[in-house]
Amino acid sequence: MTSSPRLLANWIRHSAPLSTTFDHEHLGQYLDNLQRVLDDLPGILKSRQVAQPVVAHAEPSTPETRPDRPIPISTLSIQELGPEFVKRQIENHSWDPNTADQAGATFNLFARLMREERGITRFVDLRQADLEHFNAHLLSIHKYYGKSSRERNCSIAELRAVAATKTDAERGLSIGTRTRHFGFLSGLFEMAKETEDLDPRLRPAAFTGKKKVRARDQRSIPKPDAMAKFFESPVFVGCRSEDEFDEPGPLVFHRAAYFGPMLAHYQGMRREEFCGPAVNDIVLDNGEHPYIHVRFNEFRRLQNNQSVRNLALHPELVRLGFLAYLDCLRNLGISRVFPDLHNPLTRAALGDRLYKELQPIRERLGITPHQFRHFFNNELKQNRVPRNFGKI
Repeated sequence: MTSSPRLLANWIRHSAPLSTTFDHEHLGQYLDNLQRVLDDLPGILKSRQVAQPVVAHAEPSTPETRPDRPIPISTLSIQELGPEFVKRQIENHSWDPNTADQAGATFNLFARLMREERGITRFVDLRQADLEHFNAHLLSIHKYYGKSSRERNCSIAELRAVAATKTDAERGLSIGTRTRHFGFLSGLFEMAKETEDLDPRLRPAAFTGKKKVRARDQRSIPKPDAMAKFFESPVFVGCRSEDEFDEPGPLVFHRAAYFGPMLAHYQGMRREEFCGPAVNDIVLDNGEHPYIHVRFNEFRRLQNNQSVRNLALHPELVRLGFLAYLDCLRNLGISRVFPDLHNPLTRAALGDRLYKELQPIRERLGITPHQFRHFFNNELKQNRVPRNFGKI
Protein backbone atom coordinates (compact mmCIF):
# COMPACT_ATOMS: atom_id res chain seq x y z
CA MET A 1 0.00 0.00 0.00
CA THR A 2 1.12 3.47 -0.74
CA SER A 3 -0.38 4.81 2.50
CA SER A 4 -1.53 3.20 5.73
CA PRO A 5 -4.99 4.17 7.05
CA ARG A 6 -5.23 5.23 10.69
CA LEU A 7 -7.74 2.45 11.53
CA LEU A 8 -8.73 -0.80 9.82
CA ALA A 9 -12.43 0.20 9.85
CA ASN A 10 -11.59 3.47 8.14
CA TRP A 11 -9.63 1.64 5.48
CA ILE A 12 -12.51 -0.78 4.82
CA ARG A 13 -15.02 2.08 4.69
CA HIS A 14 -12.96 4.10 2.22
CA SER A 15 -12.15 1.01 0.14
CA ALA A 16 -15.76 -0.27 -0.12
CA PRO A 17 -17.30 -0.50 -3.63
CA LEU A 18 -20.00 1.98 -4.56
CA SER A 19 -22.42 -0.87 -5.30
CA THR A 20 -24.00 -2.80 -2.45
CA THR A 21 -24.48 -5.88 -4.67
CA PHE A 22 -22.36 -8.84 -3.51
CA ASP A 23 -19.40 -9.25 -5.85
CA HIS A 24 -16.98 -12.21 -5.61
CA GLU A 25 -14.28 -10.26 -7.41
CA HIS A 26 -14.45 -7.51 -4.84
CA LEU A 27 -14.45 -10.10 -2.08
CA GLY A 28 -11.18 -11.48 -3.34
CA GLN A 29 -9.66 -8.00 -3.43
CA TYR A 30 -10.91 -7.37 0.12
CA LEU A 31 -9.25 -10.53 1.35
CA ASP A 32 -5.97 -9.69 -0.37
CA ASN A 33 -5.98 -6.16 1.02
CA LEU A 34 -6.95 -7.40 4.46
CA GLN A 35 -4.03 -9.80 4.49
CA ARG A 36 -1.61 -7.01 3.60
CA VAL A 37 -3.04 -4.86 6.42
CA LEU A 38 -2.66 -7.71 8.89
CA ASP A 39 0.91 -8.22 7.74
CA ASP A 40 1.66 -4.51 8.33
CA LEU A 41 -0.24 -4.30 11.61
CA PRO A 42 2.64 -5.23 14.01
CA GLY A 43 4.81 -2.46 12.59
CA ILE A 44 1.96 0.05 12.76
CA LEU A 45 1.20 -0.78 16.40
CA LYS A 46 4.88 -0.58 17.36
CA SER A 47 5.23 2.83 15.77
CA ARG A 48 2.16 4.07 17.69
CA GLN A 49 3.38 2.73 21.06
CA VAL A 50 6.89 4.19 20.85
CA ALA A 51 6.52 7.96 20.65
CA GLN A 52 9.33 10.11 19.42
CA PRO A 53 11.10 11.52 22.55
CA VAL A 54 11.69 15.22 22.95
CA VAL A 55 15.46 15.52 23.20
CA ALA A 56 17.08 18.62 24.74
CA HIS A 57 20.26 19.51 22.98
CA ALA A 58 23.17 19.61 25.43
CA GLU A 59 26.85 20.17 25.08
CA PRO A 60 28.86 17.00 25.52
CA SER A 61 30.49 16.62 28.94
CA THR A 62 34.13 17.53 29.21
CA PRO A 63 36.65 15.92 31.57
CA GLU A 64 36.70 19.11 33.72
CA THR A 65 32.93 19.09 34.31
CA ARG A 66 31.85 17.25 37.48
CA PRO A 67 28.00 17.05 37.37
CA ASP A 68 27.91 15.50 40.86
CA ARG A 69 29.39 18.65 42.49
CA PRO A 70 28.09 22.24 42.47
CA ILE A 71 29.89 24.55 40.12
CA PRO A 72 31.65 27.35 42.06
CA ILE A 73 29.73 30.59 41.76
CA SER A 74 32.51 32.84 43.06
CA THR A 75 34.87 34.47 40.64
CA LEU A 76 36.54 36.71 43.23
CA SER A 77 40.31 36.66 43.47
CA ILE A 78 42.25 36.58 46.74
CA GLN A 79 42.65 40.35 46.48
CA GLU A 80 38.89 40.85 45.95
CA LEU A 81 37.50 38.43 48.53
CA GLY A 82 39.39 40.03 51.43
CA PRO A 83 37.30 43.24 51.49
CA GLU A 84 34.12 41.17 51.12
CA PHE A 85 35.00 39.14 54.21
CA VAL A 86 35.79 42.31 56.17
CA LYS A 87 32.44 43.76 55.12
CA ARG A 88 30.62 40.63 56.28
CA GLN A 89 32.32 40.67 59.67
CA ILE A 90 31.43 44.33 60.21
CA GLU A 91 27.81 43.76 59.21
CA ASN A 92 27.63 40.81 61.63
CA HIS A 93 29.07 43.03 64.38
CA SER A 94 31.89 40.51 64.76
CA TRP A 95 34.66 43.07 64.29
CA ASP A 96 35.13 46.63 65.43
CA PRO A 97 36.74 49.14 63.02
CA ASN A 98 40.23 48.58 64.39
CA THR A 99 40.05 44.78 63.97
CA ALA A 100 38.55 45.20 60.51
CA ASP A 101 41.43 47.50 59.58
CA GLN A 102 44.02 45.01 60.84
CA ALA A 103 42.38 42.16 58.93
CA GLY A 104 42.20 44.23 55.76
CA ALA A 105 45.92 44.94 56.01
CA THR A 106 46.64 41.21 56.43
CA PHE A 107 44.56 40.25 53.38
CA ASN A 108 46.15 42.99 51.30
CA LEU A 109 49.69 41.90 52.22
CA PHE A 110 48.92 38.21 51.62
CA ALA A 111 47.29 38.88 48.23
CA ARG A 112 50.21 41.05 47.07
CA LEU A 113 52.80 38.51 48.18
CA MET A 114 51.01 35.64 46.43
CA ARG A 115 50.55 37.63 43.24
CA GLU A 116 54.01 39.22 43.04
CA GLU A 117 56.22 36.36 44.20
CA ARG A 118 54.17 33.19 43.72
CA GLY A 119 52.07 34.11 40.67
CA ILE A 120 48.87 33.09 42.48
CA THR A 121 45.59 35.02 42.43
CA ARG A 122 43.03 32.24 43.07
CA PHE A 123 42.32 30.33 46.25
CA VAL A 124 42.20 26.97 44.45
CA ASP A 125 45.87 27.33 43.53
CA LEU A 126 47.08 27.84 47.11
CA ARG A 127 49.19 25.15 48.76
CA GLN A 128 50.72 24.82 52.22
CA ALA A 129 54.08 25.84 50.80
CA ASP A 130 52.56 29.22 49.93
CA LEU A 131 51.55 29.73 53.55
CA GLU A 132 55.11 28.83 54.55
CA HIS A 133 56.32 31.52 52.16
CA PHE A 134 53.99 34.05 53.81
CA ASN A 135 55.27 33.09 57.25
CA ALA A 136 58.86 33.50 56.07
CA HIS A 137 57.97 36.95 54.77
CA LEU A 138 56.51 37.95 58.15
CA LEU A 139 59.77 36.86 59.75
CA SER A 140 61.82 38.99 57.35
CA ILE A 141 60.02 42.36 57.29
CA HIS A 142 60.77 45.09 59.80
CA LYS A 143 59.17 44.84 63.23
CA TYR A 144 57.06 47.96 62.86
CA TYR A 145 55.43 47.00 59.57
CA GLY A 146 51.83 48.20 59.44
CA LYS A 147 52.26 51.33 61.53
CA SER A 148 52.08 53.47 58.39
CA SER A 149 49.24 53.23 55.87
CA ARG A 150 51.71 54.14 53.09
CA GLU A 151 53.21 50.66 53.31
CA ARG A 152 49.97 49.17 52.01
CA ASN A 153 50.76 50.59 48.59
CA CYS A 154 54.38 49.43 48.55
CA SER A 155 55.38 46.47 46.43
CA ILE A 156 56.78 43.38 48.12
CA ALA A 157 60.18 44.19 46.62
CA GLU A 158 60.04 47.64 48.22
CA LEU A 159 59.16 46.15 51.61
CA ARG A 160 62.09 43.76 51.33
CA ALA A 161 64.39 46.65 50.44
CA VAL A 162 63.32 48.52 53.58
CA ALA A 163 63.84 45.40 55.70
CA ALA A 164 67.34 44.98 54.25
CA THR A 165 68.36 48.29 55.85
CA LYS A 166 67.39 47.05 59.33
CA THR A 167 69.43 45.04 61.79
CA ASP A 168 68.55 41.45 62.64
CA ALA A 169 66.99 42.66 65.89
CA GLU A 170 64.75 45.03 63.94
CA ARG A 171 63.38 42.39 61.58
CA GLY A 172 60.67 39.80 62.09
CA LEU A 173 57.18 40.15 63.53
CA SER A 174 56.48 38.68 66.96
CA ILE A 175 54.71 35.35 67.40
CA GLY A 176 51.64 37.19 68.66
CA THR A 177 51.45 39.37 65.56
CA ARG A 178 52.03 36.44 63.21
CA THR A 179 49.34 34.46 65.00
CA ARG A 180 46.92 37.32 64.45
CA HIS A 181 47.75 37.39 60.70
CA PHE A 182 47.15 33.66 60.28
CA GLY A 183 44.00 33.85 62.39
CA PHE A 184 42.57 36.35 59.94
CA LEU A 185 43.58 34.11 57.02
CA SER A 186 41.80 31.14 58.60
CA GLY A 187 38.55 33.09 58.59
CA LEU A 188 39.09 34.19 54.99
CA PHE A 189 39.72 30.61 53.89
CA GLU A 190 36.48 29.47 55.54
CA MET A 191 34.56 32.01 53.49
CA ALA A 192 36.38 30.94 50.32
CA LYS A 193 35.37 27.31 50.97
CA GLU A 194 31.73 28.30 50.52
CA THR A 195 32.27 28.55 46.78
CA GLU A 196 35.75 27.23 46.04
CA ASP A 197 37.50 23.86 46.24
CA LEU A 198 40.48 24.68 48.45
CA ASP A 199 43.32 22.28 49.02
CA PRO A 200 42.27 20.37 52.17
CA ARG A 201 45.89 20.33 53.34
CA LEU A 202 45.95 24.11 53.91
CA ARG A 203 46.61 24.69 57.62
CA PRO A 204 47.13 28.32 58.67
CA ALA A 205 47.11 27.17 62.30
CA ALA A 206 50.47 25.46 61.72
CA PHE A 207 52.13 28.87 61.99
CA THR A 208 50.39 30.14 65.11
CA GLY A 209 51.52 30.01 68.70
CA LYS A 210 51.41 31.69 72.08
CA LYS A 211 53.79 34.02 73.80
CA LYS A 212 55.95 32.23 76.33
CA VAL A 213 55.78 35.25 78.62
CA ARG A 214 52.95 37.76 78.80
CA ALA A 215 53.88 41.34 77.95
CA ARG A 216 52.70 42.49 81.36
CA ASP A 217 55.12 40.05 83.02
CA GLN A 218 58.02 41.28 80.90
CA ARG A 219 57.75 44.81 82.32
CA SER A 220 59.05 45.46 85.80
CA ILE A 221 57.25 47.63 88.33
CA PRO A 222 59.03 51.02 88.52
CA LYS A 223 60.53 52.07 91.83
CA PRO A 224 59.07 55.16 93.57
CA ASP A 225 62.27 57.15 93.01
CA ALA A 226 62.16 56.36 89.27
CA MET A 227 58.57 57.61 89.14
CA ALA A 228 59.59 60.81 90.92
CA LYS A 229 62.43 61.41 88.45
CA PHE A 230 60.06 60.89 85.53
CA PHE A 231 57.75 63.68 86.71
CA GLU A 232 60.72 65.96 87.37
CA SER A 233 61.39 66.02 83.61
CA PRO A 234 61.20 69.45 81.88
CA VAL A 235 57.93 68.62 80.10
CA PHE A 236 56.22 68.65 83.53
CA VAL A 237 58.10 71.36 85.45
CA GLY A 238 59.15 73.73 82.65
CA CYS A 239 60.64 73.31 79.18
CA ARG A 240 62.32 75.53 76.59
CA SER A 241 59.64 75.32 73.86
CA GLU A 242 56.84 73.18 72.48
CA ASP A 243 59.30 71.21 70.35
CA GLU A 244 62.12 71.19 72.93
CA PHE A 245 60.00 69.91 75.78
CA ASP A 246 62.85 67.83 77.24
CA GLU A 247 65.09 70.88 77.61
CA PRO A 248 64.74 72.97 80.82
CA GLY A 249 62.92 76.28 80.43
CA PRO A 250 60.08 78.45 81.73
CA LEU A 251 57.18 76.99 79.71
CA VAL A 252 54.60 74.29 80.44
CA PHE A 253 52.35 73.08 77.64
CA HIS A 254 49.08 71.31 78.40
CA ARG A 255 49.10 68.47 75.90
CA ALA A 256 49.24 64.67 75.71
CA ALA A 257 52.88 64.52 76.79
CA TYR A 258 51.92 66.45 79.94
CA PHE A 259 48.53 65.05 81.01
CA GLY A 260 48.84 61.57 79.44
CA PRO A 261 51.42 60.15 81.88
CA MET A 262 49.51 61.75 84.76
CA LEU A 263 46.32 59.94 83.77
CA ALA A 264 48.31 56.70 83.67
CA HIS A 265 49.85 57.40 87.08
CA TYR A 266 46.88 58.80 89.02
CA GLN A 267 44.05 56.87 87.33
CA GLY A 268 45.78 53.57 86.52
CA MET A 269 44.49 53.69 82.94
CA ARG A 270 45.80 51.60 80.04
CA ARG A 271 47.75 53.30 77.28
CA GLU A 272 45.01 53.62 74.65
CA GLU A 273 42.47 54.42 77.35
CA PHE A 274 44.24 57.60 78.41
CA CYS A 275 45.46 58.50 74.91
CA GLY A 276 42.07 58.38 73.21
CA PRO A 277 39.28 59.77 75.42
CA ALA A 278 36.71 62.19 74.07
CA VAL A 279 36.11 65.50 75.83
CA ASN A 280 32.58 64.31 76.65
CA ASP A 281 34.03 61.23 78.36
CA ILE A 282 34.96 63.44 81.32
CA VAL A 283 31.64 63.88 83.12
CA LEU A 284 31.19 67.01 85.24
CA ASP A 285 27.44 67.22 85.86
CA ASN A 286 26.51 63.83 87.27
CA GLY A 287 27.14 63.84 91.00
CA GLU A 288 29.38 65.78 93.31
CA HIS A 289 32.69 64.74 91.79
CA PRO A 290 33.87 64.75 88.15
CA TYR A 291 34.80 61.37 86.74
CA ILE A 292 36.17 59.75 83.60
CA HIS A 293 33.70 57.51 81.78
CA VAL A 294 36.01 54.96 80.16
CA ARG A 295 34.06 53.66 77.17
CA PHE A 296 34.31 52.69 73.53
CA ASN A 297 34.35 55.82 71.40
CA GLU A 298 35.02 56.92 67.85
CA PHE A 299 38.71 57.52 68.53
CA ARG A 300 39.86 54.22 70.02
CA ARG A 301 38.59 50.90 71.27
CA LEU A 302 38.94 49.21 74.65
CA GLN A 303 40.44 45.86 75.56
CA ASN A 304 37.00 44.31 76.15
CA ASN A 305 33.51 45.11 77.42
CA GLN A 306 34.67 44.70 81.02
CA SER A 307 36.99 47.68 80.49
CA VAL A 308 34.01 50.06 80.46
CA ARG A 309 34.00 51.79 83.85
CA ASN A 310 33.90 55.11 85.70
CA LEU A 311 37.00 56.56 87.39
CA ALA A 312 36.76 59.43 89.84
CA LEU A 313 39.05 62.22 88.65
CA HIS A 314 42.08 62.52 90.92
CA PRO A 315 42.26 65.88 92.79
CA GLU A 316 45.85 66.42 91.64
CA LEU A 317 44.69 66.47 88.02
CA VAL A 318 42.08 69.07 88.94
CA ARG A 319 44.72 71.17 90.72
CA LEU A 320 47.06 71.02 87.74
CA GLY A 321 44.41 72.44 85.41
CA PHE A 322 43.00 69.40 83.61
CA LEU A 323 39.41 70.70 83.79
CA ALA A 324 40.47 74.16 82.59
CA TYR A 325 42.27 72.46 79.70
CA LEU A 326 39.04 70.63 78.79
CA ASP A 327 37.11 73.91 78.85
CA CYS A 328 39.53 75.35 76.30
CA LEU A 329 38.98 72.35 74.03
CA ARG A 330 35.21 72.71 74.28
CA ASN A 331 35.38 76.40 73.43
CA LEU A 332 37.45 75.56 70.37
CA GLY A 333 34.98 72.85 69.28
CA ILE A 334 37.57 70.08 69.67
CA SER A 335 36.18 66.67 70.63
CA ARG A 336 39.45 64.83 71.36
CA VAL A 337 41.11 65.26 74.73
CA PHE A 338 44.50 64.97 73.01
CA PRO A 339 44.15 66.23 69.43
CA ASP A 340 47.94 66.45 69.14
CA LEU A 341 48.12 62.64 69.01
CA HIS A 342 45.83 62.40 65.99
CA ASN A 343 47.50 62.07 62.61
CA PRO A 344 45.09 61.58 59.67
CA LEU A 345 47.93 60.20 57.54
CA THR A 346 48.51 57.12 59.67
CA ARG A 347 46.42 54.46 61.36
CA ALA A 348 48.97 53.78 64.06
CA ALA A 349 47.76 53.56 67.64
CA LEU A 350 47.53 56.87 69.47
CA GLY A 351 49.83 55.55 72.17
CA ASP A 352 52.57 54.92 69.61
CA ARG A 353 52.84 58.62 68.88
CA LEU A 354 52.90 59.55 72.56
CA TYR A 355 55.64 57.00 73.22
CA LYS A 356 57.65 58.44 70.34
CA GLU A 357 57.35 61.95 71.80
CA LEU A 358 58.43 60.69 75.21
CA GLN A 359 61.29 58.63 73.78
CA PRO A 360 64.08 60.84 75.22
CA ILE A 361 62.62 60.48 78.73
CA ARG A 362 61.96 56.78 78.30
CA GLU A 363 65.49 56.08 77.13
CA ARG A 364 67.03 58.20 79.86
CA LEU A 365 65.06 56.64 82.72
CA GLY A 366 64.25 53.22 81.27
CA ILE A 367 60.51 53.30 82.06
CA THR A 368 57.32 53.87 80.06
CA PRO A 369 53.84 55.17 80.97
CA HIS A 370 52.56 51.63 80.43
CA GLN A 371 54.47 50.58 83.53
CA PHE A 372 52.64 53.24 85.53
CA ARG A 373 49.56 51.01 85.59
CA HIS A 374 51.61 48.25 87.22
CA PHE A 375 52.98 50.75 89.72
CA PHE A 376 49.43 51.94 90.41
CA ASN A 377 48.07 48.43 90.99
CA ASN A 378 51.06 47.53 93.15
CA GLU A 379 50.50 50.63 95.30
CA LEU A 380 46.88 49.60 95.83
CA LYS A 381 48.00 46.12 96.77
CA GLN A 382 50.66 47.36 99.19
CA ASN A 383 48.09 49.61 100.86
CA ARG A 384 45.67 46.67 101.10
CA VAL A 385 42.95 48.28 99.05
CA PRO A 386 40.15 45.69 98.58
CA ARG A 387 40.16 44.02 95.18
CA ASN A 388 36.64 45.20 94.34
CA PHE A 389 37.90 48.80 94.70
CA GLY A 390 41.34 48.29 93.26
CA LYS A 391 40.32 46.35 90.16
CA ILE A 392 40.21 49.16 87.65
